Amino acid sequence: LECELLGDACPPRKYLDVLRLARIVLEASFVALAARYAPGDIWHAFYHENDPITDSEYIKTVLTQAAVRIGFAPPIPDAFTMVKAPRLRAACHPKGGGGLNHLVAIALLLSARGHDHPIKQLARQDVGYLAILDQVIQPLNAAAHANAVAPQLKQVTELLQKVFEIEGAR
Repeated sequence: LECELLGDACPPRKYLDVLRLARIVLEASFVALAARYAPGDIWHAFYHENDPITDSEYIKTVLTQAAVRIGFAPPIPDAFTMVKAPRLRAACHPKGGGGLNHLVAIALLLSARGHDHPIKQLARQDVGYLAILDQVIQPLNAAAHANAVAPQLKQVTELLQKVFEIEGAR
């Protein structure tokens, strides 16, 4: 709202701040889902004994199959299938890390294993949901970096609208 009121006088860093906050909102939603639908040891699918599997094609195949199994239309965005095993493992822990992409990957795996996860319901509502989520996450991730280029007000407004839609669908 402040950005809209200021118009052209709005400092570019404000736009980036808005996008960073939108990313935090989305991430918090998926963290809450991870807490509610505890991933437990789901990360074991990407480890051999105690060593992470580094074969990115294997990881991509497993996650793509999980997404398609619950109803999403391929191609599945790389953001959710080209994840690293250690970060996926970290995202499985309550105080872990891993980020939004890894939390989405966990949700896909849990849903494919039969859990009645909300992301499965989203797949039923919109088979292209992951593509929309990816379109939103990319600029939000870019805004998180210190050297990010500030978007225009129109871009920020469109992205926020999509975040609201995603949050409303979830």
